[in-house]
Amino acid sequence: MNIHNKILHCIENQEPITFVKYGDGEHNCMIGQPGANCDRDNFTAKKRNHLIESLIYFNQFDTVYIGKWHYAEVYDHIEQNLLSGSKVNWANYHSLLFDNDDAENGFQDKIAICRAIKASKMKKIIVCNELLVKAKSLLNINISIRVPLHNWYDTHLDEIKQHIINNVKEGETLMLITCAGMGSKCLIGDIHKIYPNGIYLDYGSGLDFICTKRDSRGWNYSYDALYNAFLPLLPEDWNDPKYDEIYNIARVHMGTHLPK
Repeated sequence: MNIHNKILHCIENQEPITFVKYGDGEHNCMIGQPGANCDRDNFTAKKRNHLIESLIYFNQFDTVYIGKWHYAEVYDHIEQNLLSGSKVNWANYHSLLFDNDDAENGFQDKIAICRAIKASKMKKIIVCNELLVKAKSLLNINISIRVPLHNWYDTHLDEIKQHIINNVKEGETLMLITCAGMGSKCLIGDIHKIYPNGIYLDYGSGLDFICTKRDSRGWNYSYDALYNAFLPLLPEDWNDPKYDEIYNIARVHMGTHLPK
């Protein structure tokens, strides 16, 4: 079963699965490089240690899949240095991202996952940047926790964890979706320890384009192509002018490493 079908199966049957992405930004943070990633999310010592701790924790579970970055310097360092040569449950880094290859088949696999999320009766919580306000209605999310575009981890992590805990009632199965950068891995790891039978999906920038009309990663396809694929899932007010200001802000503050 490929990763898309696996995620889809687990959502439809409320079975535990976790997908978290460790890319070049996480790698640079974990090796102690100064500076920030392409989204201006700072590398800090606290974040570095927590990312490593979370990675080691995740690697204990066969229900956790690690998004594998494209270059060997990243995944070799993770395997050989951070995880001491132990087997890693790798999955395609783009498992939840709407990439150029998906455009060739109308994004069918990724849309199927979104459709299953939208239909799911699980307690769905999303932690997302403050411009992804449309994600809540797009996926029928119960609770939307919005964070700043950059550097929320050092100041908001404990508050967000408590917010999640306060909103999961006894007997509910949690689905946690994150679109919040490097700190998402740390958050997912901490919440997974409390609710190990949940579903955790690290979407990263995967919903940026459809929700903000800003391509934050430089894909080769158009917004219209993505919009048409999502059309059966879109709420009635998707094109309401009340969202216009979001698009204007996104053009300035998202995908800052790309040409405007």
